[in-house]
Amino acid sequence: MQKVVAGATFGPGNTSKNLELAIMGEEFEVEEMYPVYIEIAKTQGDKAAEISFRYALEAEKIHAELFKEAKKYVDQGRDWPLDGNIWICPVCGYTYVGKEPPPKCPVCGAPGKNFVKF
Repeated sequence: MQKVVAGATFGPGNTSKNLELAIMGEEFEVEEMYPVYIEIAKTQGDKAAEISFRYALEAEKIHAELFKEAKKYVDQGRDWPLDGNIWICPVCGYTYVGKEPPPKCPVCGAPGKNFVKF
């Protein structure tokens, strides 16, 4: 087994269990890790770090929701019927599912034309 930063262990096993562990890791980052990082950056007066951590926090919230949605389908024995592509903001990591990216990133304001398609 491999241990990740958020404290969740991953390894061979079923997909549902691995998604549950991924959700736990994302929730740890959202609820505990990034809020502390943001406060430290504020204390140190490091605006760039504070902004970066805020972007990461928002991206991790979305990742947790995507993992939850994927787990729902896995637990039903179904594939997730994605309607479109997965788009990632290259600035903050915001993740969007759709045929086209949003006009601009709702987290950092980057133009949608810069999103990376997966």
